[in-house]
Amino acid sequence: MPGGGMPNKVLSMHRAEAVRSYFVNKFYLSPDIFEIRAKGEEYLIYSENPFGPGNRRVEVFLKKSLSDR
Repeated sequence: MPGGGMPNKVLSMHRAEAVRSYFVNKFYLSPDIFEIRAKGEEYLIYSENPFGPGNRRVEVFLKKSLSDR
């Protein structure tokens, strides 16, 4: 089983938290400006290969500009 048996939703959350940590540490952003949602096996881009690298992704959306903080 991919991920060593860890549920996909948990892996998804860890991946998203790592990306948030990168932005917080690299650009000195507040972690409070990030909203994290783990999707796991939901919303696959490549349904023919659910465990492929294209489905192991993090999407980042800007809710508002940083100057609006």
